[in-house]
Amino acid sequence: CSKCGEKAVIVIMAGLCSWYGGGEELNKHTASGEVFNPKALTCATYCYPLGAVLKVTNTVNKKSVVVTVNDRGPNRQTNRMIDLTKEAFRKIADLKQGVIQVETQEIE
Repeated sequence: CSKCGEKAVIVIMAGLCSWYGGGEELNKHTASGEVFNPKALTCATYCYPLGAVLKVTNTVNKKSVVVTVNDRGPNRQTNRMIDLTKEAFRKIADLKQGVIQVETQEIE
């Protein structure tokens, strides 16, 4: 920062992303205690703390969405880093793609 002379470190993680909330049987509540809402701009990940605000960017078309981490997932047996709600995924990719490559960055 300009007052202390230290430089901010920006950490960007890359990985696979999918979406959830399309009618499959889900828990009514997320790991944060919020009621799951497939139309909210939220996500599930183990890579960031609950409540973190992330910028998620599709690496192919460069479209981004800002989401809040309110759940844990994806299933650890998959190779995905993050699952977006249906609405958040729709903002950066066609739902039919199913899985895309993204970069994530904590912004707040």
